[in-house]
Amino acid sequence: MTAVQLAIGENNNSNAHNGGNINNQDIQVPWVTRFNNWGNNSLDNDPAPGFQFHPGAPLPQAGLSGAQTANQMMGRGDFSAQILHYRLRGAYSVALFEPGVVGYTKAQMQDDVRLGWYGGGSTPDAAIQHTNAIFAASDAKAATMTLNPVVDGTSNSSGIRSENTGTIWSGEYSKNLKKLDILASNLDTVNHLIKFGAVDAYDVFTLRGTGAHANDTYSDSNLLSPSRNALIEQGMHHLLQFDLVTTKVYNNSNFTGTPQTKTIWLLNQNYLVFQNNNRNDTGIPEPTTFGIMAAAGSMAVVCRRQRRKDA
Repeated sequence: MTAVQLAIGENNNSNAHNGGNINNQDIQVPWVTRFNNWGNNSLDNDPAPGFQFHPGAPLPQAGLSGAQTANQMMGRGDFSAQILHYRLRGAYSVALFEPGVVGYTKAQMQDDVRLGWYGGGSTPDAAIQHTNAIFAASDAKAATMTLNPVVDGTSNSSGIRSENTGTIWSGEYSKNLKKLDILASNLDTVNHLIKFGAVDAYDVFTLRGTGAHANDTYSDSNLLSPSRNALIEQGMHHLLQFDLVTTKVYNNSNFTGTPQTKTIWLLNQNYLVFQNNNRNDTGIPEPTTFGIMAAAGSMAVVCRRQRRKDA
């Protein structure tokens, strides 16, 4: 999805990006499903005819034991997080295939997509309403399109792609609102630190002090600086909300010495989101091509970018 968005323009016409006038503009509406192993023998560990993936069962063709395949199905919360990542990276809407998981209904799938796209009515899902407000701003932009995030102090130049760590982040920001929201996901089996670097030339800080704010180095050479990294626990999704502020930045975590005054993105809230995750459901394939076309007719686009008034 990210590659397609880069091809048509990262923020291809901000009006279209925010759900405004899309006449003569390229927009992206990806087809999505929670799981699909149609024709994929590499994800079939059921001896019966057809294709099924059972987490917790050996996958001999890949040399994986039952312990290694356990908890490897995308949970419902993971699917909602995927949808929000898509929105944060420029998708105008999404359309749905069949659910692809035993016992997972079309209605549940639609609910999970709406939750990821719009948020819900309870905390912390309501935190996504903060993200919606940023999307509605006339100057809203995607914060990143990288597939090589800085994870555990390893920089993008080292070629560590998101799939190597199961970790990725996406965001949306508005300088008019002075707000930045970031969704950070870690689907690995170990904790990871993510560094967000700079967004629109302003450094992103994750450590907040009382009346003062810390940085381990002015030059930002410490890739593991506690004030520049967010801890994302294994299997978790965090929604981090930042304010654009002008404040004192020290050269150490003790708030000593002579500070610099800088304009930075400073962490305000850190929410755990999309926690409805049973990752041991049985995965099944999409139907045949004709079945897919029928599903396309019955599972219409359920979300779109909210329209706004131009500034």
